[in-house]
Amino acid sequence: NFRSFIGVAPALEASVTSHAKTRLLERYRALKVPFLADIATEQIQRASELSSLVHLQPGEIICRQGEPGEAFFVVLDGEVRVRQVPSNATVAGGINSRRDSDEALSPRTGDASYSSAGSVGSSSGKSFSDLSKAKDVDVLRSGRYFGEIAIMLPDTLCTATCSAAEATKCTLLALPKAAFH
Repeated sequence: NFRSFIGVAPALEASVTSHAKTRLLERYRALKVPFLADIATEQIQRASELSSLVHLQPGEIICRQGEPGEAFFVVLDGEVRVRQVPSNATVAGGINSRRDSDEALSPRTGDASYSSAGSVGSSSGKSFSDLSKAKDVDVLRSGRYFGEIAIMLPDTLCTATCSAAEATKCTLLALPKAAFH
């Protein structure tokens, strides 16, 4: 397979990965994704350098509702399940801009270079970590993206919990906030 073939030459793998990330971002810019449409070519190159591929196992959590958003994600392969816990504690658009606590999460799988804060509650003290009350909102497949709120609105919290679907592995392109500022 291609991964085994390219794995024998790390420099080639790095070059191919870098080129693929740049082309993908250029494609999304051409498709007029709202905050990529007006980005300069130099910024696309910088975003590509800061981006990383994230490989997730089935069911692995990407971001949690009520936690700070740290990256913009593009689904490259697999499916992402989007779930939301209904809350009266959020403001317009489901965004809650206040966090009550910060705890470090264990690192995610892959070569991600971003970090996230752990278990945080809303301004009402309600924790969103209990997914038993969450409702399915969407399933995102290849080409779809999420996390744009983290990029466009500083100091906001995730409005939903996203995870790799239970039946499939998932590969994402992650662009940290630093890629856009």
